[in-house]
Amino acid sequence: MMKVYDQGESYIHYTKDGNPYFKIGKTNYDLNGFEYDGDIPEFDAVTTIDNSGIGIKMIENNEKIEWKMYKGTC
Repeated sequence: MMKVYDQGESYIHYTKDGNPYFKIGKTNYDLNGFEYDGDIPEFDAVTTIDNSGIGIKMIENNEKIEWKMYKGTC
């Protein structure tokens, strides 16, 4: 069962090399580290670490994302 403990929105930024990332607070998250998981309709992509993760959904013409940090499994 998934329990969301933080969520928000962030603009997508690009490195000098053109790699997309977004920020949560002062932490940058590389969008290339996220994977599509069709089993989780709530998210376009997720990344996991142990028993927690971040799910993202693209919004506003792919210039912004909605993110949710969760614990547990989806």
